[in-house]
Amino acid sequence: MKGDIHEVPYDDCQSDRSLADIIVRLESALDAVCARVRVSRSSRAYCWLDSVSRLQDADRRSVLEMMIPSLREGSFEHPYQDSFRALVDARMFIEIIEQLLGDLSERELRDLLSGNLNPGDDSPSSRARDREFELFIAALGRRSGLDTQLDEPDVLFKTGQATFSIAAKRLSSPRNVGKNLSRAAQQIETASVPGLILMDVTRILDPTGTFVAHWRNAPQVVGGHLTVFIHNEYDRELQKPRSDLVCGIVLRAVFPLISEGFKYGTYETWHAVDTSWGSAELTNFLLERLLKGAQGT
Repeated sequence: MKGDIHEVPYDDCQSDRSLADIIVRLESALDAVCARVRVSRSSRAYCWLDSVSRLQDADRRSVLEMMIPSLREGSFEHPYQDSFRALVDARMFIEIIEQLLGDLSERELRDLLSGNLNPGDDSPSSRARDREFELFIAALGRRSGLDTQLDEPDVLFKTGQATFSIAAKRLSSPRNVGKNLSRAAQQIETASVPGLILMDVTRILDPTGTFVAHWRNAPQVVGGHLTVFIHNEYDRELQKPRSDLVCGIVLRAVFPLISEGFKYGTYETWHAVDTSWGSAELTNFLLERLLKGAQGT
């Protein structure tokens, strides 16, 4: 494989944030959106609030006891799967609204709230989660202090006199790897701004959205699955020429996590899988800033 695999994990369970804090921030974000557009009580955002509140109200030992039988059977189906799934989506939504609300049109807000609680129930044409990923990347950059604009290819970051671009893609199938890489590279080429291709591969690693990582094995399990994906599905795509403006290709995956002390949160892992067509320094710089933004969420 060309380039290095460079992993940058982020575990927000290590913060002092509680589910109660997440609920307060989610309620505030919803209130801010409701001031701009009408939000149905059946929307997925309110489903997140109900699901996270249910987890907050549950006895933590009983939650684990309910999960253990399915885990022993090699299944991740359990009574609180919607609650853990909601943790991931709610965190992204909160960050987007706190950082970007003033940049979003009413139509974009309605699109962001569309879709279903279970990603498997979304129609193939649904753009809610794709747009959510693009906006989340922009929100992390803004929180980290970068001058951030929602512009082609998807996001522009400015620092000093330099401008960098991000083409963000959320993959739903290994069959789409090549198509999405080519499309992202073309977007960067069209924008004529050097930058990164960021690809969210969570859906490929966890198609049903029910995986929950544990602090003892999260790095090995998540990183291991991502490495297998890179070598089995992604490696051949890295051999194809890219635009000289593509400075790196980064994969991101995120899962709900149970950490030490039975804290609930999310675990993200970011892999810079190739910088052989561009600048490793630029890739590392942008990764560091995005993770800095994530650590403030």
